Amino acid sequence: MFSTTTSFTTPTNNEFSIFSIHDGRNGCAPPLQLFVREDGRMYIASDIKTGPGESCIRGTIGGTSPARVKRDGTEQLLEVLVQFDGSGGFRSVVWLDGAVQIDGRYAPSQRPDAILSSRFYFKHGVYSKRVFTYTLRSTDMGVRRVRVN
Repeated sequence: MFSTTTSFTTPTNNEFSIFSIHDGRNGCAPPLQLFVREDGRMYIASDIKTGPGESCIRGTIGGTSPARVKRDGTEQLLEVLVQFDGSGGFRSVVWLDGAVQIDGRYAPSQRPDAILSSRFYFKHGVYSKRVFTYTLRSTDMGVRRVRVN
């Protein structure tokens, strides 16, 4: 379980990602990339890599969050549960301020051209295709092991 209290301040409404589970690939979205849309609602991009560069199958996990990430410096608790299945896939649940926002699964493709992940690592910070001015404060950040029933 990844957990942090964030405050995000910006005068713009650009889309950005704030958390990802990466596997070291170049091109395409990683297996899990948590985005904040222009309207503040979150979604998870999840691509299957099939070749060099941007050769991939685009996808998403679990829909769009009902709650919004605030851009006025308000502190919000962001939590992401990642439950690995032992076969290269995982379930992911995203909470904002204690309420479930997104719940979905990533499964590696069975296609012969799919490139399978050999390792995963967590990344937290702001990534955007557009440069914009912002301040992200992240406190009490950590990753802990939890039991899931």
